Amino acid sequence: MLLDVLTGLPELPICTGYIVEGAETGDFPCRTTALAQARAVYESFQVWEEDIGHMRRLDDLPTAAIDCIRAVESAISKPVKFVSVGPERS
Repeated sequence: MLLDVLTGLPELPICTGYIVEGAETGDFPCRTTALAQARAVYESFQVWEEDIGHMRRLDDLPTAAIDCIRAVESAISKPVKFVSVGPERS
């Protein structure tokens, strides 16, 4: 997850599902006809202003960044194992 590039955005919308044929679903619409009419459902999150490029532990990140990571984990039902906070490897 490339977290550092989100710093300073006005908000972070995360797609949590789709409305297809009037019904909400968490599954990506696979049929081309369903995809053509699908509308994404978004949940918006606050974004942080502080530079996170020097942070190396999850606990060091701003609460808003941690909330975004948790929302992605919830949306995909999998843990986020790697978070990028800048161009350097460590």
